[in-house]
Amino acid sequence: MNVEQSTLPNGITILTAPMPYLHSVTVMYYVRVGSRYERATEAGISHFIEHMLFKGTRRYPTARSVSEAVENLGGDFNGGTGKETTDYSIKISSDHRERAFDVLTDLIRAPLFAPEEIEKERRVIQEELNMYKDSPSDWVHVLLDEILYPDTGLGREVVGTPASLRAITRGQMLDYLRAHYVPANLVVSVAGDVAHADVVRDLTARLGDLPVGEPPAWRPVVTPEQGPYLNITQRPTEQVSLLLAVPALRHDDPDHDTLALLNGMLGEGMSSRLFQTIREEQGLAYDIGSSTTSYYETGFMEIYIGCDPERVDAALYAVLAELRRLTQAPPSAAELQRLKDYTHGRFVIGLEDTYSVAGWLGSQMTLLGKTRTVEEILAGIDAVTPEGVQALAQRLFRTEALRLAAIGPLPPADHFIPMLKI
Repeated sequence: MNVEQSTLPNGITILTAPMPYLHSVTVMYYVRVGSRYERATEAGISHFIEHMLFKGTRRYPTARSVSEAVENLGGDFNGGTGKETTDYSIKISSDHRERAFDVLTDLIRAPLFAPEEIEKERRVIQEELNMYKDSPSDWVHVLLDEILYPDTGLGREVVGTPASLRAITRGQMLDYLRAHYVPANLVVSVAGDVAHADVVRDLTARLGDLPVGEPPAWRPVVTPEQGPYLNITQRPTEQVSLLLAVPALRHDDPDHDTLALLNGMLGEGMSSRLFQTIREEQGLAYDIGSSTTSYYETGFMEIYIGCDPERVDAALYAVLAELRRLTQAPPSAAELQRLKDYTHGRFVIGLEDTYSVAGWLGSQMTLLGKTRTVEEILAGIDAVTPEGVQALAQRLFRTEALRLAAIGPLPPADHFIPMLKI
């Protein structure tokens, strides 16, 4: 994959991945801002702003005119807010590439923040928050974040709280936008039927005069040790939603390729150890799997279990046994090679469309300040050894590092503490 990079004089980073055999293009504007940058009293403001940018701009003054500017040409557009980044994207035919630049630029440069739209969207976001709360499999992640990163932006729900949503004002949103939506925080990633020089020219015309600014810094968090820590919510559900987690790796940790294979081995896919043991062999749960999340200075690995309340103890014991097994012996060469082949295949397949490529490049540059090539990533995966997997498992899977969050008809937290041992 041929990736080209330029930086405008004001600091905006531009990445392109030409895919000339296609007839479409995806344009993504990444902003280095998210809930970790928020104070508790303004929790949810990053997400609120993301919603409001779609509600009208100087050039497209209504939500309908914003959507029609893209959809009338057959395009798709979206936005998303996370803990560390916010992104805005348009996928459209390459003939209409400049429309994507026009719309996305107006979103970040000339939003209206009409007072009546703010109040409507405040109600909409409250309903979004209610939806998450009503879904145990979603809300249990909020409970986990609270014990991984207590009293920090990483530990709060991206959407905010009812109190913070009521308190956010138009003036606060404008101030926050001006502080964070500055060139040093902006990465534009474009993939598809494009030429790099054309993209640089188009973006220079639209963003080249954006004032430089000095973005606020993120505040490091300290992950509490000497656990385990638990966060349990009683709810009369038919199924328990449970997360078992440990602190893991930051974005730039050199063991990230090893972590990808460890996670794949443990709980990614139907051939993983957890799926085979918990579901296929013991029939303890329908939903079982693992995943990883990284931030600038920290990260975590989580295992999700969805099971009958009567089977929670057995499922938890079985998961802990698998973690223990990974610390006690390295995987066989054959198992590790299977995981390498699996990871190679999933990674390459995931880069077959313009949206995936633009997102992959943009997120790397926004979070790491650089991009790794496909070849570098595949070589890193190939270099992982069985001993390296075991060493990382021993580093991560420790009794004092365990975190457990759960929602359902459960016994009190004291019931689980004696069980949480590796």
